[in-house]
Parts: sequence; structure tokens; C-alpha cells
Amino acid sequence: MTEFTIVLPPELHQLYLNRMIYDWKIGRVQVVFNNINMKIPDFRKKFLCFLNMLDITLQRKLARICDFNFNDTALLQCCHNNYLPLIQWCIYHGVDVNQCNCFGVSPLFVSGQEGHTELVKLLMEKKADINKCDQNGVSPLLMACQRNHKDVVKLLLDNKADINKCKDGGIFPLLMACQINHIDIVKLLIDNKADINNCADNELSPLLVACERNNKEIVNLLLKNKAEINKCTHDGLSSLYIACRNNYIEIVEFLLDSKADINKCTNDGVTPLFIACQKNNIDIVAVLLDNRADIDKCTEDGTSSLYVACQENNIEIVKALLDQQADIKKCRNDGASPLFIACLMNHIEVLKVLLD
Repeated sequence: MTEFTIVLPPELHQLYLNRMIYDWKIGRVQVVFNNINMKIPDFRKKFLCFLNMLDITLQRKLARICDFNFNDTALLQCCHNNYLPLIQWCIYHGVDVNQCNCFGVSPLFVSGQEGHTELVKLLMEKKADINKCDQNGVSPLLMACQRNHKDVVKLLLDNKADINKCKDGGIFPLLMACQINHIDIVKLLIDNKADINNCADNELSPLLVACERNNKEIVNLLLKNKAEINKCTHDGLSSLYIACRNNYIEIVEFLLDSKADINKCTNDGVTPLFIACQKNNIDIVAVLLDNRADIDKCTEDGTSSLYVACQENNIEIVKALLDQQADIKKCRNDGASPLFIACLMNHIEVLKVLLD
């Protein structure tokens, strides 16, 4: 965007650099290192040469100054922008490689976040804490997984990063990789012995997340590595339930072929068949019925799959259930029958099928 560039004559360069040093000294660290000129390699070289001509005591003082707003050091800012010579200058002058900003972000964390593999390697050589988390409990490994930086993930794992370390809410690297569909990261984590059945605070497992994301390749990979197929959330939602609810037929078929419990209920007694009937997922209903799902299994209040199909006016599902001998007289705990709810909702076509 050259139309907004101001070109300074050479006699003003020294004045400009002095102003940057002044800003730095008073704690405007982000202002200095986010200066648009810092994006220009030749300017950075000139800036570094200017720094090296300063008194050594001042250089060391500058290296340790933190931003007055966010507590960023020059090292943290340079790691974010991948300014290697300036990073080496900071380290030479004794900056603490583990010093964090007000959000708990360390130089290693931000280097991994931005995918700067060589910087991560350099910082680890300088004894950076590989598991140092930000204020939300996010580790460098978790962030690298989230950003899909495979080389950074491999480097961290090769250096014994805590593979199962969780952030607030219990999110851990394998769960994050499944959530964002990063198959290569998932493979890498599994190869490095990540706990495949580890769960978030709500009992959400990697397999459940992969099913929610409709990623058959990841689901297959997890099951091959002995993921617990019937593991449920704290609400009792199973992987099969989620796939049926979301109408992911390939995932449903794959889970059933892998011996998922076809009648596993939620805490409220809702079966995979029930939710498929409620959501009008006719192809899923057909697959479940072909695999001998319990057609008359009811929720805690006695609602059957046939009842909910009548309630939702899902006529093709009503027909499919009746073809498989669903109990047309099965009532809820309050005495309401499928015929009653069809009358109440004025679902004429459903009534015709029920009375036929």
C-alpha cells in the first residue's frame, strides 16, 4: 500500500530510529515492533545495526522492557513476526525465554501458533518450557494442533511435550485435532500414544467429536486404535446417537459394522432409532431397522419411536415402523397413543395410515 508510505530523507533516519528507541524505553513495545517499517527486511537490518551501536547497558535494559498495555517483551513480538536476527539479539541480551504477556502467552507458544518451526527449535535449545500454557490452559502443543502446524507438532512431541495436557474445559490435543478434522495431526498424536479414550469435562471423546464432524477417515482410525465405541457424554449421547441425529448415514453404517450398541439410550431414554424418527432421517431409520433396533423401546416418559414419528408428521417413517410391526397401541405414561397425537396435531395422512 505505497500510497500511504512516507519516505524520510536520509538525514531524518537517525531521528526516526531514536524515536523508536524512545517509544521502546517508555513501554510502547508493541508499537515499536508492529511498526509498518519492521515488515521490510532492510529496515530491520538497519534497526538492528542501530541497536548494536547503543550502550550495552541500554541494550540489556531494552531487551527486558515489557509493553505497558499487554506485558509483551521484544522477544515475544519478534517471535510472532519471525524476526530471527532480532530474536537472537534478545536472547543474547538475557531475555527470559519463558516470560509471558498478560494473557500467559510465551515466546514458544506464539512461535508454535504461527508455525515458526525453526524458532520453536531455537527456543527449546534455550530451555523454553515446552508445556507452558496460556491463561486458558492452552499448551503450545494444543495450539499447534489447532493451527494444523504438523512440523511444529512433531517437533514438540519429539521433545516430550505432554501429549494429553488439557486446557480449561478439558480440551486436549487429540480432541482438538478431531474437532478441526486435521487427519495428519490425529495420526501423529496416535502414533505418539495419545490417550484415545480421554474425554473433555463433559465426557466428550475424540470418537464422538469425529462422528459429530462426519469424518469417516478419522472415525476409522480411532476405532482401529481401540477407541471405545459406546462411550457417551455426560448426557448419555453415544457416537451412534450423534450420527443418527445428524443424518450421517456412512458413519452410522460404519459404527454398526463395528458393533456399536444400536439401542444405547441417552440419560432421558432416547435411542438412536427414536432420534432418527424425530428428525425424519428416513434412510437412517431403514438402516437401524435392518440391524434389528428395538422398535418399541421408549423414552423415560413412555414415548415410542412410532409416537414421535406421528407427532412430527413423518409419514414415510410411520409406514416403515408399521411395516416392521411397531406397536400401534403403545401409549405414553400419560396415556397418549400414536393415534391420539396424530388426531391432536391434525395429521390427516398419518391418521389414514394408522387406521388402514
